[in-house]
Amino acid sequence: MNLLHILLLEDSLLDAELIQAHLTDSGIQCELVRVETRTDFLSAIAQHTFDLILADYSLPAFDGLSALEIAHTTCPDVPFIFVSATLGEELAIETLKRGATDYVLKQRLERLAPSVHRALREAKERTERQKAQAALEKLAAELEIQVKLAQQTAQRNANLQALTAALSEALTPVQAAEIGVQQGSTALNASASFIALLTDDNQTLEIVKAIGYPQSIVDPWLRFPLTASVPIADAIKLKQPIWLESREIWRQAYPHLASQYADSPYKAWAAIPLIVEGRAVGGIGLSFQEARTFSEEDCGFMLALARQCAQAIARARAYAAERKARAEAEAANRGKDEFLATLSHELRTPLNAVLGWTQLLRTRQLDPDKMARALETIDRNTRSLATLIEDILDVSRIMMGKLQLYAHSCDLVPVIEAAMEAVRPAAEAKTIQMNCSLDSSTGTVWGDPNRLQQVIWNLLSNAIKFTPNGGQVTVRLSRSQEELAGRSYAEIQVSDSGKGISPDFVPHVFDRFCQENSTSTRAYGGLGLGLAIVRYLVEMHQGIVEVSSPGEGLGATFTVRLPLWVTPKERPQSAVPITVGSSTQPNNPHALEGLQVLVVEDEADGRELIATLLKDCGAQVTAVESAMAALEFLSKSQVDLLISDIAMPDIDGYEFIRKLRALEVARRDYIPAVALTAYARESDRILALEAGFQVHLPKPVNPNKLITVLVELTGKGTPEQEIGNRELLNRELPDFR
Repeated sequence: MNLLHILLLEDSLLDAELIQAHLTDSGIQCELVRVETRTDFLSAIAQHTFDLILADYSLPAFDGLSALEIAHTTCPDVPFIFVSATLGEELAIETLKRGATDYVLKQRLERLAPSVHRALREAKERTERQKAQAALEKLAAELEIQVKLAQQTAQRNANLQALTAALSEALTPVQAAEIGVQQGSTALNASASFIALLTDDNQTLEIVKAIGYPQSIVDPWLRFPLTASVPIADAIKLKQPIWLESREIWRQAYPHLASQYADSPYKAWAAIPLIVEGRAVGGIGLSFQEARTFSEEDCGFMLALARQCAQAIARARAYAAERKARAEAEAANRGKDEFLATLSHELRTPLNAVLGWTQLLRTRQLDPDKMARALETIDRNTRSLATLIEDILDVSRIMMGKLQLYAHSCDLVPVIEAAMEAVRPAAEAKTIQMNCSLDSSTGTVWGDPNRLQQVIWNLLSNAIKFTPNGGQVTVRLSRSQEELAGRSYAEIQVSDSGKGISPDFVPHVFDRFCQENSTSTRAYGGLGLGLAIVRYLVEMHQGIVEVSSPGEGLGATFTVRLPLWVTPKERPQSAVPITVGSSTQPNNPHALEGLQVLVVEDEADGRELIATLLKDCGAQVTAVESAMAALEFLSKSQVDLLISDIAMPDIDGYEFIRKLRALEVARRDYIPAVALTAYARESDRILALEAGFQVHLPKPVNPNKLITVLVELTGKGTPEQEIGNRELLNRELPDFR
């Protein structure tokens, strides 16, 4: 047995020695500390740890029962045995009731050793039982904790499953945010929560859903910059969660917000970024009314919540984008169907007139008035078809980004006047009065005269189409009174007294294929392309086009502003418009008198038309269907002029003219050549001139212009005619319209 430490409360030294002797004789090795007073007893207990307490029942200044009470308070697990000579049976039983381990009479000290052994054994067993009980209680507590954790995990898994199911049905980001904050707050016992999403510029956060917060807290933060020094913005920028488990942590991290949130009811916060494929789209914030340490499970759940919300928001956005794209595709398909129906109508209507009058001319003998009417109708409708095709080609070039400008310093006065002359017959047919006010001191612009004339022509044609008989169309040119971005602008206005434009349709006036009434009951023709082309061409010239209308039935005004290129110079107050074909008429039997002309055209009808036109003007014409036939003819014969198509089956017009020019070098001969082709782009004109043609004329060609060009090339016109013709060739006016 190890050395026992025993506290002995005994006032008799002799009795203490007897007790020591009995214990030693019994084989109990012990260190005995004897005390007599209360003070000494308390001091000994405080300073030492004892295995056993032996106490006399009655002492002069202290008593055993008081010592027993002190021992039970300070060291309840230490056995306490009374050793007394005055202890009767009743007192002995009373001591046992009060908690003594045993009692031994001094007269029978032989019982002391067994009592000590029994007390120590019982104390050891009691200690072991207590340890076992404590271990069991600890295990039970741990099991209870594990059960609670398992229940919490199961509940959170169930919450996540419910969240996933709910988010899968969210159709918009706002719906996804609402589900996220509501179910997240419930699962985490958060007092309040919100979701903020980045706007399209990725520089601003917008709260799309918030619950639990006073409105006074939410309102100042409905929209705020991503650069703001607040937890949610920092979490999004860092792509890392921010845990603020107490107000002290908050104050340390965001001291500049301390006063703002001094009266806040919240004591803990969490901010988690919403990340999709490595890109932050927003963040979720949660607030708690009690300070808390976020456990690993808490953090894991909040991260899972943020991940689920981010994916749901991304899905909702993708779904919204897909719906928008589908709606746009359906609208485009409807627009395409409407366009094709309109195109069919716009093609068939003039074709019906052309074919009908052509059939009448073939099968009946018409009087001169009806014949003139027939020819005028055929001419007008073929021009309409040509315009239609040109608009479609222009839109195709625009959509492919292949429309080019060939710009130089350009005076707008003759451009506008030429466009007015081109539409004057249509205006006269409806007795529409054409007014103009052109300030010749406006200045020049840097632009493509052909395309600018096309802009004015389209605006005038549009005005005439929507103006009733007897109405008015006015064109004005002036220097704009307003400067935009420090630049001066020329301002062109085309106003009419027509049907006007409804306010709802004004924003769509310049859209492609867009017409205010595209149904079968519409009163006006057209494909809805002209104004779209106008806007594109004006913007290519760095200009602006706008429309205004007081309302339906009150007319409309289109305003084009083009940047001025140079300071205005003094000009004559009026310019003489160029009138195509005014100097030479195709039915002049002497215009081409004596000229030998070779026509190369693979299409029989076109070949016959050109040959007939030239013969009517006095030319001697040879017409062949291929470039090979033309080269064979030219190897044996001389001609004064060549007119050739470009697209031909054996070798094209470019290769043909190159071969011809090579032969001419050897023969020291030269034949003026005109390319007459359906390839009507500016780039096609350049290719033709580079290949060796002198002039490029697009089909369909105005007979007046063709004869004028041939007269110019052969030098058969008067000097005045040649000057006008040169201007005509330089301008390439689309007079067939």
